[in-house]
Amino acid sequence: MVNRATIARRTAFILLVGAFVIVPFLIFGEDLAKPWLADAGAGRAWLVATGMLLLAVDAVLPVPSSWVLIALANQAGVAAGIAGGTAGLTAGVVVAAWIGRAAVGPVASRIAPAGDLERLRRAAPRQVMIGLVCLRSVPVLAEMSVLVAAAARIPLRRILLATVPANLVIATVYSLAADESLGAATVTFLVTVGLSYVLWRWWGRE
Repeated sequence: MVNRATIARRTAFILLVGAFVIVPFLIFGEDLAKPWLADAGAGRAWLVATGMLLLAVDAVLPVPSSWVLIALANQAGVAAGIAGGTAGLTAGVVVAAWIGRAAVGPVASRIAPAGDLERLRRAAPRQVMIGLVCLRSVPVLAEMSVLVAAAARIPLRRILLATVPANLVIATVYSLAADESLGAATVTFLVTVGLSYVLWRWWGRE
């Protein structure tokens, strides 16, 4: 049975990881990234580079990744949205993994209950893959899952093996939507979350 001290330490660990993602949102708001892709007259190379940069810093700044993916495809083309979106999302994973290993890991080793991070690190690769893949389309949890995995010193290669294919699927779905309306973005978001849930039910059951 888990005692209160363990529950308190696990809660503190979750709050610590969540703070890396949520606090920038509270400080800057959700519209910080939008002006960078607002210029429809900008060249395609600039749009792709800007979109990739925004997605890369999603772990430390409040970047609405779904909006960036749709706006990028809408202004630079579907192919640019898929390629630039996948590369940007993957760069964001690398940044989050670095933060998780360099900043979250040392503090987490003191806050998290003894053995929790070690058990996660030793978990079956299949379990780690399922968690990272299925959370890629969920805001906040997508970044938090990478931070936790890196804090547990799960190799970057394994993290990328799980997230790059998922990033490609997400970038493709949003780019094919290529509509900046709220309705299209909402439907597209629900589709990606639904696909993650189906994958979790199918793959996790095994």
